Amino acid sequence: MPKAGMASGGGLLSGVQKAWREVEGRVVPPLGTSSGVTWKGQDLAGNGREVPAFSCFESVNYLTTGDPTLCVYRSWPMEILENLEESATWDTLEQSLRKGDVVEFIAKVRVQGGDVTTSPFHAQLCVAEGGLMAGANNEPRFRLLNGIPSGTNVWDVCTSRQYYLAARDMDENWAVFGNEHTYRVVVYRQPG
Repeated sequence: MPKAGMASGGGLLSGVQKAWREVEGRVVPPLGTSSGVTWKGQDLAGNGREVPAFSCFESVNYLTTGDPTLCVYRSWPMEILENLEESATWDTLEQSLRKGDVVEFIAKVRVQGGDVTTSPFHAQLCVAEGGLMAGANNEPRFRLLNGIPSGTNVWDVCTSRQYYLAARDMDENWAVFGNEHTYRVVVYRQPG
């Protein structure tokens, strides 16, 4: 599947940009902007605005509630995705996602034979039908920093499948260091 915005003709790109700029009426930085620093720019009405640096979780909170510290989506109806290596799992997810739904990735990590820890490691918000997901640190690309997988800290749009495949590919590189990393994906359906 092509990365959002890379389809020919520009129709998808302009649709994604429009959906992104109008997310829940919030002021959002342009796609590709660093999410690790404060962004200063203009809202859709041309007023000067500022958006602070956000983690992916803070960005989803901000986009759903207007407050980066207020998490409401974890109280929504949820489902856990299984069989993440099967294309049908992702096909079904992408067809079922609606604007406002949240997908959260949960990582189970064992570092160099140690104890297993489980924690959320990424969240993204559906901004357009078909499963286009957005948020801070949402570029489906990773790098190793001091032997630890790290995102690129960029506001971006991609599908959950694209993000998962990039994370899985990074984990294959991380395994060289003796680490294990597996995932669970939780889908939170916005009520209403």
